[in-house]
Amino acid sequence: MLDINKMREEQRLNNTTSSKRTMVISAFPGCGKTYLYENQDKLEFNCQGERKKFTFCDSDSSHYKKHDGWEKEYVEDIEKKLGILDFIFISQHDKVLEELNNQKIPFVVIAPDNTEWLSDRERELIKQQWFGRFVLRDNSHIKDFPSWLESLKEHYDEWTSYEHLEKYKPVSVFSLGIDQYLSDIISDLYAKKETYALYTIYEPKEMFL
Repeated sequence: MLDINKMREEQRLNNTTSSKRTMVISAFPGCGKTYLYENQDKLEFNCQGERKKFTFCDSDSSHYKKHDGWEKEYVEDIEKKLGILDFIFISQHDKVLEELNNQKIPFVVIAPDNTEWLSDRERELIKQQWFGRFVLRDNSHIKDFPSWLESLKEHYDEWTSYEHLEKYKPVSVFSLGIDQYLSDIISDLYAKKETYALYTIYEPKEMFL
Protein backbone atom coordinates (compact mmCIF):
# COMPACT_ATOMS: atom_id res chain seq x y z
CA MET A 1 0.00 0.00 0.00
CA LEU A 2 1.17 3.54 -0.72
CA ASP A 3 1.95 5.74 2.28
CA ILE A 4 0.96 9.18 0.99
CA ASN A 5 2.05 11.01 4.14
CA LYS A 6 5.47 9.37 3.97
CA MET A 7 5.83 10.26 0.29
CA ARG A 8 4.82 13.88 0.99
CA GLU A 9 7.36 14.12 3.81
CA GLU A 10 10.09 12.73 1.55
CA GLN A 11 9.26 15.38 -1.02
CA ARG A 12 9.44 18.08 1.66
CA LEU A 13 12.83 16.89 2.87
CA ASN A 14 14.13 16.70 -0.68
CA ASN A 15 12.63 20.10 -1.53
CA THR A 16 10.68 18.61 -4.45
CA THR A 17 7.12 19.49 -3.45
CA SER A 18 6.06 20.67 -6.90
CA SER A 19 8.18 18.42 -9.13
CA LYS A 20 5.63 15.66 -9.73
CA ARG A 21 2.94 15.90 -12.36
CA THR A 22 -0.15 13.87 -11.54
CA MET A 23 -2.62 12.63 -14.12
CA VAL A 24 -6.17 11.97 -12.91
CA ILE A 25 -7.77 9.19 -14.93
CA SER A 26 -11.46 8.36 -15.09
CA ALA A 27 -11.33 4.78 -16.41
CA PHE A 28 -14.15 2.46 -17.37
CA PRO A 29 -14.39 -0.80 -15.37
CA GLY A 30 -12.23 -3.63 -16.69
CA CYS A 31 -9.44 -1.43 -18.06
CA GLY A 32 -6.78 -2.81 -15.69
CA LYS A 33 -6.62 -0.22 -12.91
CA THR A 34 -6.29 -2.78 -10.10
CA TYR A 35 -3.47 -4.63 -11.88
CA LEU A 36 -1.37 -1.47 -12.16
CA TYR A 37 -2.07 -0.44 -8.57
CA GLU A 38 -1.29 -3.83 -7.05
CA ASN A 39 1.83 -4.48 -9.16
CA GLN A 40 3.37 -1.01 -9.36
CA ASP A 41 6.45 -1.95 -7.35
CA LYS A 42 7.61 -4.43 -9.99
CA LEU A 43 6.32 -2.87 -13.21
CA GLU A 44 8.51 -0.89 -15.59
CA PHE A 45 7.44 0.82 -18.79
CA ASN A 46 9.28 1.93 -21.90
CA CYS A 47 8.57 5.64 -22.22
CA GLN A 48 10.38 7.85 -24.71
CA GLY A 49 13.31 5.47 -24.89
CA GLU A 50 13.69 5.08 -21.12
CA ARG A 51 12.57 2.43 -18.64
CA LYS A 52 10.37 4.09 -16.01
CA LYS A 53 8.50 3.11 -12.87
CA PHE A 54 5.34 4.95 -11.82
CA THR A 55 3.16 5.33 -8.76
CA PHE A 56 -0.54 4.51 -9.09
CA CYS A 57 -3.55 4.95 -6.81
CA ASP A 58 -6.97 3.40 -7.36
CA SER A 59 -9.50 5.64 -5.62
CA ASP A 60 -12.46 3.27 -5.30
CA SER A 61 -15.72 5.16 -4.80
CA SER A 62 -17.37 2.06 -3.30
CA HIS A 63 -15.53 2.89 -0.05
CA TYR A 64 -17.56 6.08 0.33
CA LYS A 65 -21.05 6.26 1.81
CA LYS A 66 -23.26 7.96 -0.76
CA HIS A 67 -24.71 10.72 1.42
CA ASP A 68 -25.28 14.25 0.14
CA GLY A 69 -21.92 15.79 -0.67
CA TRP A 70 -19.94 12.52 -0.71
CA GLU A 71 -18.38 13.51 -4.04
CA LYS A 72 -16.78 16.57 -2.38
CA GLU A 73 -15.09 14.31 0.19
CA TYR A 74 -13.99 12.01 -2.61
CA VAL A 75 -12.42 14.84 -4.62
CA GLU A 76 -10.81 16.31 -1.48
CA ASP A 77 -9.07 12.98 -0.96
CA ILE A 78 -7.87 13.07 -4.56
CA GLU A 79 -6.49 16.58 -4.06
CA LYS A 80 -4.35 15.36 -1.16
CA LYS A 81 -2.54 13.03 -3.57
CA LEU A 82 -1.92 15.58 -6.34
CA GLY A 83 1.75 16.28 -6.78
CA ILE A 84 2.66 13.08 -4.92
CA LEU A 85 1.67 10.33 -7.38
CA ASP A 86 2.00 9.85 -11.13
CA PHE A 87 -1.48 8.46 -11.87
CA ILE A 88 -4.71 8.48 -9.86
CA PHE A 89 -7.59 6.30 -11.07
CA ILE A 90 -11.00 7.62 -10.15
CA SER A 91 -14.69 6.83 -10.39
CA GLN A 92 -16.68 7.60 -13.54
CA HIS A 93 -19.60 8.73 -11.40
CA ASP A 94 -21.25 11.85 -12.83
CA LYS A 95 -21.11 13.70 -9.51
CA VAL A 96 -17.37 13.07 -9.20
CA LEU A 97 -16.60 14.35 -12.69
CA GLU A 98 -18.81 17.38 -12.15
CA GLU A 99 -16.99 18.15 -8.88
CA LEU A 100 -13.62 17.83 -10.64
CA ASN A 101 -14.83 20.49 -13.06
CA ASN A 102 -15.98 22.66 -10.16
CA GLN A 103 -12.52 22.40 -8.59
CA LYS A 104 -10.83 22.91 -11.98
CA ILE A 105 -8.92 19.64 -11.73
CA PRO A 106 -8.08 18.34 -15.22
CA PHE A 107 -8.59 14.67 -16.00
CA VAL A 108 -8.62 12.22 -18.88
CA VAL A 109 -11.16 9.51 -19.69
CA ILE A 110 -10.35 5.95 -20.79
CA ALA A 111 -12.93 3.47 -22.08
CA PRO A 112 -13.26 0.51 -24.44
CA ASP A 113 -13.43 1.65 -28.05
CA ASN A 114 -17.04 1.80 -29.22
CA THR A 115 -16.61 4.46 -31.88
CA GLU A 116 -18.64 4.37 -35.06
CA TRP A 117 -15.64 4.12 -37.38
CA LEU A 118 -14.94 0.61 -36.09
CA SER A 119 -16.76 -2.24 -37.79
CA ASP A 120 -19.73 -3.81 -36.01
CA ARG A 121 -17.65 -6.97 -35.58
CA GLU A 122 -14.78 -5.09 -33.91
CA ARG A 123 -17.11 -3.24 -31.52
CA GLU A 124 -18.87 -6.47 -30.59
CA LEU A 125 -15.58 -8.28 -29.98
CA ILE A 126 -14.33 -5.48 -27.71
CA LYS A 127 -17.63 -5.53 -25.82
CA GLN A 128 -17.43 -9.31 -25.37
CA GLN A 129 -13.88 -9.04 -24.07
CA TRP A 130 -14.86 -6.41 -21.52
CA PHE A 131 -17.79 -8.40 -20.20
CA GLY A 132 -15.52 -11.43 -19.98
CA ARG A 133 -13.20 -9.35 -17.81
CA PHE A 134 -16.09 -8.31 -15.59
CA VAL A 135 -17.05 -11.92 -14.93
CA LEU A 136 -13.55 -13.33 -14.45
CA ARG A 137 -12.08 -10.64 -12.18
CA ASP A 138 -12.45 -10.32 -8.41
CA ASN A 139 -15.73 -8.44 -7.81
CA SER A 140 -15.80 -8.71 -4.02
CA HIS A 141 -15.79 -4.91 -3.73
CA ILE A 142 -19.18 -4.72 -5.51
CA LYS A 143 -22.09 -5.25 -3.11
CA ASP A 144 -24.60 -6.50 -5.70
CA PHE A 145 -22.60 -7.78 -8.64
CA PRO A 146 -25.58 -9.22 -10.63
CA SER A 147 -27.35 -5.84 -10.57
CA TRP A 148 -24.11 -4.01 -11.38
CA LEU A 149 -23.47 -6.27 -14.35
CA GLU A 150 -27.06 -5.94 -15.59
CA SER A 151 -26.75 -2.16 -15.44
CA LEU A 152 -23.58 -2.30 -17.54
CA LYS A 153 -25.32 -4.54 -20.09
CA GLU A 154 -28.15 -2.05 -20.35
CA HIS A 155 -26.02 1.10 -20.58
CA TYR A 156 -22.75 -0.08 -22.16
CA ASP A 157 -23.34 1.56 -25.56
CA GLU A 158 -24.44 4.82 -23.94
CA TRP A 159 -21.60 4.96 -21.40
CA THR A 160 -18.92 4.20 -24.01
CA SER A 161 -20.26 6.64 -26.59
CA TYR A 162 -18.03 9.57 -27.46
CA GLU A 163 -20.80 12.03 -26.52
CA HIS A 164 -21.01 10.58 -23.01
CA LEU A 165 -17.24 10.38 -22.51
CA GLU A 166 -16.88 14.04 -23.53
CA LYS A 167 -19.76 15.18 -21.31
CA TYR A 168 -17.57 16.70 -18.59
CA LYS A 169 -14.91 18.06 -20.96
CA PRO A 170 -11.89 15.89 -20.15
CA VAL A 171 -8.48 16.93 -21.43
CA SER A 172 -8.42 13.82 -23.64
CA VAL A 173 -10.34 10.62 -24.30
CA PHE A 174 -8.27 7.45 -24.78
CA SER A 175 -9.89 4.38 -26.34
CA LEU A 176 -8.76 0.80 -25.67
CA GLY A 177 -9.10 -1.68 -28.49
CA ILE A 178 -9.09 -5.44 -28.81
CA ASP A 179 -6.85 -7.09 -26.16
CA GLN A 180 -5.76 -3.71 -24.79
CA TYR A 181 -5.40 -2.62 -21.16
CA LEU A 182 -4.25 0.56 -19.45
CA SER A 183 -0.75 -0.91 -19.21
CA ASP A 184 -0.58 -0.90 -23.03
CA ILE A 185 -0.99 2.89 -23.28
CA ILE A 186 1.07 4.06 -20.28
CA SER A 187 3.66 5.63 -22.60
CA ASP A 188 0.89 7.69 -24.27
CA LEU A 189 -0.51 8.75 -20.88
CA TYR A 190 2.96 9.65 -19.64
CA ALA A 191 3.59 11.82 -22.71
CA LYS A 192 0.28 13.59 -22.19
CA LYS A 193 0.84 14.31 -18.51
CA GLU A 194 4.38 15.56 -19.06
CA THR A 195 3.50 17.89 -21.92
CA TYR A 196 0.08 19.21 -20.92
CA ALA A 197 0.61 22.46 -18.99
CA LEU A 198 -2.32 22.07 -16.59
CA TYR A 199 -0.84 18.90 -15.14
CA THR A 200 1.80 20.87 -13.26
CA ILE A 201 0.59 20.33 -9.71
CA TYR A 202 1.40 22.69 -6.87
CA GLU A 203 1.12 22.40 -3.11
CA PRO A 204 -2.52 21.90 -1.98
CA LYS A 205 -2.38 25.17 -0.02
CA GLU A 206 -1.81 27.12 -3.24
CA MET A 207 -4.80 25.41 -4.90
CA PHE A 208 -4.14 26.35 -8.48
CA LEU A 209 -3.40 23.95 -11.33
